[in-house]
Amino acid sequence: RKVGNRRKECQPNQSSKGVLGIPAGFKGKSKPNLLKQETSSLACGLRILFRMYMDESRTSAWEEVQQRLLNVCSEALSYFLTLTSESHREAWTNLLLLFLTKVLKISDERVS
Repeated sequence: RKVGNRRKECQPNQSSKGVLGIPAGFKGKSKPNLLKQETSSLACGLRILFRMYMDESRTSAWEEVQQRLLNVCSEALSYFLTLTSESHREAWTNLLLLFLTKVLKISDERVS
């Protein structure tokens, strides 16, 4: 027998989950807080892009990386400005510090 077929037999389907009182897609009684994943994944992406932008061995890709950095940073800052929850804004503090620190490390020649 195939493993996939056996796995399907062992897992309750959506209708049986409802009968059992298990909400589809969530564990526990509340929705998951994805704030940590949101900020961690964006921080990771920014670190990668900034590292590529500063890497002397990637000069041929600098223009494309610069454009991606500008897009990601612009979208992130626009999103941050729309946040109304104080706790959500506070969770973004480290992202803003990362962004500003990385920008300050870019040489003046690269910026002008």
